Amino acid sequence: MFRQQLGTVTDYSARIDKLQIALRGIVGSQAAYTQAMAAAASVTRDLNIPQENAIQAMTQLSAAVKGAGGTVSDSAFAFRAVSEAVKATGGNAEQADGALLALTQVFSKGKVSAEELNQIAERLPGTFVLFAKAAGMTGPQLQKALQDGKVGLNDLMKFLQLISSEYGQIGRAHV
Repeated sequence: MFRQQLGTVTDYSARIDKLQIALRGIVGSQAAYTQAMAAAASVTRDLNIPQENAIQAMTQLSAAVKGAGGTVSDSAFAFRAVSEAVKATGGNAEQADGALLALTQVFSKGKVSAEELNQIAERLPGTFVLFAKAAGMTGPQLQKALQDGKVGLNDLMKFLQLISSEYGQIGRAHV
């Protein structure tokens, strides 16, 4: 029994090490790696997101944000904002993972599409209303802009700032 438990712990540790190596390779510098790991650790600690999920999501999001011309600070902010908002609205770690995956897809494409926004909305109630508000649009204007491919990463960052201010403290209070 002890050997089996030790094997499970060893396997988990190896997966974490592998994820940390991937994250280090994506973000580049030691300072960026430290910042990214701190972001992952904070959502694990504060929002009860499993460490393995947090590091993996942070790695994928950092790669996408970096590809879109952003920084590790941008990815850490986006990671925290979405994780807090999902948890604050009653979501769980699995829903946070799904929203972060959709967010990663948005950054990878370099623009916001209705498909990814719908994926986030499935996990974060009020997404469309809040996104429209952040972008300075009405709901119908947002729908039209999405249809025309005119919703960019600047609008996304405004949305992330809004949900961070709306849900940041609530997310931490729900834990």
